[in-house]
Amino acid sequence: MQLILDLRPTVLFATPSATVFLAEYVKGQMNMDPRDMGFKKGFMAGEAMAEEDRRRIEEEWGITARSYYGMADVAADMASECGEGEGMHFCGQGLILAELVDPASLEPVEMSDGAEGEIVYTHIDREATPVLRYRCRDWVRVYTSPCACGRTSFRFSVLG
Repeated sequence: MQLILDLRPTVLFATPSATVFLAEYVKGQMNMDPRDMGFKKGFMAGEAMAEEDRRRIEEEWGITARSYYGMADVAADMASECGEGEGMHFCGQGLILAELVDPASLEPVEMSDGAEGEIVYTHIDREATPVLRYRCRDWVRVYTSPCACGRTSFRFSVLG
C-alpha cells in the first residue's frame, strides 16, 4: 500500500472481491478514504462483477469500474468493457474462435442478441499448447446489437 501512495497509480486492477477487501483495509488500517488513494479507473477481472458490486466499488473508490476478461489457458486479454458498460467486447478476433454451447448437450447455441450459454474457445493460430473447444465453464449472455462506442465485435456478460 505504501507503493501506491508513493507511485500514485491511476488504474486499479483487481478482482471485485479484492477491491472490497482493500477498501476495508484502507479505511481500517490506514485510516484513509479509498478515494484518496488517487485511482481514476478500475479494471475488475477474475470473477463476475454484479451491478451492485460495481456501484459499491465506484462509490467507495471514486472510480469508473469496468469488467476485464481473460484466462491463462486461452489468452490473458480476451474481452473488456468500453465506456458504454454494456457487456465486454470480445477482442480475440483472428486469434480465438468463441462459440456458445448448451452446457448439458454441448450443442451449439446461435450467437444472437440475448442468447445465453457456456462460452467455449478454440485457438486459431497457436502453435504451443493450443486449445480446441475449451470449456471454461463460464455461463454468459451475448449481445450482438450495435454498441454506441462503434466497436463491431460481439459483447458478453458473465452470469456465473
